[in-house]
Amino acid sequence: METFFKNREFRWITISDWVSAFGDAIFFMAYMAFASTLDNSALAISLVTLSESIPDFTSFLTGYFCDRTKEKYKADIFCAFVRAILYIIVSCFFANSMGWVGFLIVLTINLISDILGNYSDNLRFPEIYAVVPNEEYESSAGFSMAIYYTIKICARMIGGAILIFLKYNYSLMAVLNAVTFIICGLSLLAPRKSVEQKMQQSEQHVEYREKRNIIGAFKCIFQSAKYRKVLYGFISTKCTTVSFLPIIYIMLANSRQINVDQYTLIVSLINAFPTIGIIAGNLFNKKLLGNFKLSSVLMMKLLCGCVLIVFALQGNYFFMVPTLAMLYFVHGVSAVRMNKFFVDEQKYENLGFSIGVTNTLLTLIPAIFLSAIMIVVNMTDPTVTFAFLLMFSVVNTIYIYFGRKEFD
Repeated sequence: METFFKNREFRWITISDWVSAFGDAIFFMAYMAFASTLDNSALAISLVTLSESIPDFTSFLTGYFCDRTKEKYKADIFCAFVRAILYIIVSCFFANSMGWVGFLIVLTINLISDILGNYSDNLRFPEIYAVVPNEEYESSAGFSMAIYYTIKICARMIGGAILIFLKYNYSLMAVLNAVTFIICGLSLLAPRKSVEQKMQQSEQHVEYREKRNIIGAFKCIFQSAKYRKVLYGFISTKCTTVSFLPIIYIMLANSRQINVDQYTLIVSLINAFPTIGIIAGNLFNKKLLGNFKLSSVLMMKLLCGCVLIVFALQGNYFFMVPTLAMLYFVHGVSAVRMNKFFVDEQKYENLGFSIGVTNTLLTLIPAIFLSAIMIVVNMTDPTVTFAFLLMFSVVNTIYIYFGRKEFD
């Protein structure tokens, strides 16, 4: 938090991130509402949901181009204003009666904007690397991410209220989103000279080798055994973390001791605590777990998962909910530590690509793992699945314990 108030460059870059998150969130609510008005609304909503996840799978590509962008900060500013123009175009489509053809055009424009946003996110790593001292990076990133998640949550609620207030004027919602990106661009322009100067200073210490193709770039980042081991540690712990909530929902739905009202209340609580945990983990990671090494944080995350499984199997919801909050608190801490690790481990010239590859794998593999888990749950029983997750967690805890030197 101190860095935010005393570091002018970091403050403006972070504000730009927050405003962008707000704009994206309110437009998402409007877009989903519009999709629900179309014929075959289920397909329309599915396409919107799918399009929102595609940019996460392209992170390695946007990261690759990020590393090959010479004037990164100018590119970031340019992207903000281009995205504003794109949503002005979207507002024109919404202003006219729009059926499925118009919806698909807007879907494409929104997807292009999200991919540009993903590219900008990758550009932020070398920017922050240049303007924030290494010893302040972890606390600064944690504070920024905590506010980012809070804004995302609040904006979705506010977005619904704004949409109702505007009497479902989707065109105005698109204009409002365009305005947020103009503010983003102006926020980035404010410290432009000093940021570019510091980025140039950072790049002076970098020895650029001949530019590799994308296959060569993959080989470069994966040649580090430490990177491979730590990446597996993060992926395996995330696989278990994302699997818990869907299985718990199924167990609750199958329980004869819980009626519909109780189910709704418990699910609401379960949904709230992970969010609170992630925000708190990002915000207080340095103060509460600052002395814990990376391996200890990951093992603590797996241990919380094991305890959660025990409570879930017992049907002890009183202890299950706070354990879930603790699990996601540690998950939030590990996310900050992960970014710090990869920023330290990878060379500056490969920073965007390595972060992009990491984010793509952290999205893709847990999604595949969760799909497999859901198949197993439906074919067998939640108890069997929890038993598998318990063994999986124990094996990974042993793996991290014996490889802790690589992690720390």
